[in-house]
Amino acid sequence: MKAPLALALLVCLLGSISLADEGSTNKRAEQLFKKLDTNGDGGISLEEYGASMFGGYVSPKQVAKIFKQKDQDGDGKLSLAELMADGKKKDGKKSKMN
Repeated sequence: MKAPLALALLVCLLGSISLADEGSTNKRAEQLFKKLDTNGDGGISLEEYGASMFGGYVSPKQVAKIFKQKDQDGDGKLSLAELMADGKKKDGKKSKMN
């Protein structure tokens, strides 16, 4: 399995795992976050997200939609919490993927 596809599957898995086992889940999420944050600035940009997560399997337009959904504060970078979140805005409603 190609590494980008494996990372994408891991993110999907992390997003669906209950945090009942917070310690190991958080550790795996932090490791994934560090791999995706290739420039080490503490946030995952759209470019880092697209290049690392989908490796050509998803169109750039779709990657941008997914990124926008996950970027809950709209700052153009994903935090660890946003990467793990299920796409719900702070009000609990699903964000729209225009």
